[in-house]
Amino acid sequence: MVPGGWAIAVEAPFYLVMPLLLTRLKSLKSSLAFLVGSAILGWGLSRVALVLWTPHYSPQQHDLVRVFVGEWFFSQLPVFAVGIVVYHLFKRTQGARDRAWGAILLSGSFFLFGAFLQCSTFKYVLPSHVLYAAAFGVFAVALHFWPTRVLVNPVTCGIGKLSYSMYLTHFGAITILSMVFPRGLIPQGDSGFILAFVLVGVLSAGISVVSYRLIERPGIRLGRRLIENLEQRARTAVSGS
Repeated sequence: MVPGGWAIAVEAPFYLVMPLLLTRLKSLKSSLAFLVGSAILGWGLSRVALVLWTPHYSPQQHDLVRVFVGEWFFSQLPVFAVGIVVYHLFKRTQGARDRAWGAILLSGSFFLFGAFLQCSTFKYVLPSHVLYAAAFGVFAVALHFWPTRVLVNPVTCGIGKLSYSMYLTHFGAITILSMVFPRGLIPQGDSGFILAFVLVGVLSAGISVVSYRLIERPGIRLGRRLIENLEQRARTAVSGS
């Protein structure tokens, strides 16, 4: 697996259950119920897993269990649920534009991003990745109501199209840059982080333009053809019966 493979391992079972979810989560109400239920399920199963599996590892390896139950499918399921809720919010408010609401929600999302950096009240109830998923959900809805050009423009939209390719290629970009720039050339601290972030982003985007055109888009077209073929077979079978 590529680095970051745990995320792909989580996404794969979600893709498997997604067709079933689409037949059940047809409204905002059912999606919110699923969000709450998945959060409770993830919290409960993660604690059961910790109790059952931790004794089988030495004290030096207990972190392996904690990391696993933080990254396994059930712990991450509420993040997918947030995305489904956001989809239904988009669908319910399709075409709606409200700058005031957008500004309020955008400010609220920035507040949540900052607050969750030092959050200690809820982290024992909800993992930080679920809290941040909620913050990003608010952020997405804010831009839906108020797509300000500062945040919604050709550059950010282009990065959005390349985002999945960049997710896969940025590890390679980090490796390339670490070979090009000798240790110590990039300064330490916040300034060095910002510089490294920009360099990795630019190189990842450049690589992803190629992979998006040569791999991702052809793969999407192939998937659409397969789906259309399956749908055509289903229609033929129904008409024949």
